[in-house]
Amino acid sequence: MSTENQTYVITYRVENAILYLKDHDELYWNVTGNYWKAPILEASADVSLAIKGKSKNMMAAGLYGPDGFEGVGL
Repeated sequence: MSTENQTYVITYRVENAILYLKDHDELYWNVTGNYWKAPILEASADVSLAIKGKSKNMMAAGLYGPDGFEGVGL
């Protein structure tokens, strides 16, 4: 395994990724995935939604933590 820093840029275009629930709308996305052999020291995500007028009350929340962890809110 390389000990050099590496940067990856991955772009996705996803359709029908929003769940329209009774009390809120939701996009669940595991940004980094799980079970990497190398530690992930930094990760980020930019999300753009190409929907207009679907969600009347848009909110954002993020969680982080190891697999199986309930998460810590951002």
